[in-house]
Amino acid sequence: MGAIFDIRKHLKVALIVGAVLLAINAGFYAAVIRPRVRAYYNLEESRAEFDSKLAAAEKQHKELQTYFDKLVAAQQGTEKFFKEILGTKQEKSIEIQREVSEIATEFGIDAQSVSMTNDDRPEDGLERFAIEMPIEGDYENLRRFLARIESSKSFLVVDRINLTGTKEGGLRLQPIINLTTYFNAPWLKERKKPTTPTSRRKA
Repeated sequence: MGAIFDIRKHLKVALIVGAVLLAINAGFYAAVIRPRVRAYYNLEESRAEFDSKLAAAEKQHKELQTYFDKLVAAQQGTEKFFKEILGTKQEKSIEIQREVSEIATEFGIDAQSVSMTNDDRPEDGLERFAIEMPIEGDYENLRRFLARIESSKSFLVVDRINLTGTKEGGLRLQPIINLTTYFNAPWLKERKKPTTPTSRRKA
């Protein structure tokens, strides 16, 4: 039968062994476990910071993409407006004059009384086409005329309505309607650009 270890007799040895084991465990924790725990927490903090920055970047990208899409849509809309709705003078002038003539006939306006003038707007790359139409009638007739202009197939803008007189005690109005439309003329901007003076050599 083996000898029984009596801790009371070997208390000092047990304490020394326990202290050594405790020191080994503490060293192992300090050398291996603690750095890994610290690295884990640092990794979690870095991940949280990365997730936050990623979310902010994704939000900014989405906002920039939305803004870019709006710019593209606006540019496409502007190009469509200038090319298809305004068009050039060569493309649209006859069409507009024909429609103005139809409107004059529809409202009993003498074609000889309709005046048209044209001037360039180089700063905008446009040709302005002004139309002056004198009409006569009651308020309902004027309202129908303005509604007809608003529903025009062409780009016609009512600039002014000048009341020049009335008849029948004010029941019949005699206004002059000033209309304006524009033609796309981007080459006018090129003409406006100042030419670079050429330098001359002295003899």
